[in-house]
Amino acid sequence: MKRLFYKMLFVVMGIGLIAPMFIIGPNGKPMMTFNDWMPNIDSIKGQVGTVTELGSSLIGAEDSQNQANGPGKNFYKWQDQNGVWQYSDKPNPSGQSQTVYVNPDANILSSAAFTGKLEDAKPTRKKSFAISMPKVGTASVADVPKLVEDVNNMQGLMDSREGTLDAQIDAMK
Repeated sequence: MKRLFYKMLFVVMGIGLIAPMFIIGPNGKPMMTFNDWMPNIDSIKGQVGTVTELGSSLIGAEDSQNQANGPGKNFYKWQDQNGVWQYSDKPNPSGQSQTVYVNPDANILSSAAFTGKLEDAKPTRKKSFAISMPKVGTASVADVPKLVEDVNNMQGLMDSREGTLDAQIDAMK
């Protein structure tokens, strides 16, 4: 039974792969050809380099790479005494830092400069807040007649539109 299942699965997959080559599309040609499955090597030549070229175009560590990659910006990174990585546009004043080249063509967002004290940067939380909106699906008893009237008006509007559409459909017959 299991073999029959796998054979049937293989047949269905084969039909699913081959059928688009025989189904005619809206333009009168088959929806898919064998060439659609083959990559066009000529179109991607020159656009893709080696893995090392890709890595060095995004981030490099040497000035020679910087000059080879074109204009960019150097940043510096180092680990502080707690082992946390620090990043800056200036080298570490108290020790050694690694130079990191950033390609300006890469998708990198710069952060806003913070000029205040660290205590100013801490978020403040409200201790309590009141919700003035009623819960979804609740209405006061006094609002019920107005809601019923609104629903009846909406139903009348929908009935009117249905009548207009029916009249236009009858006129087209």
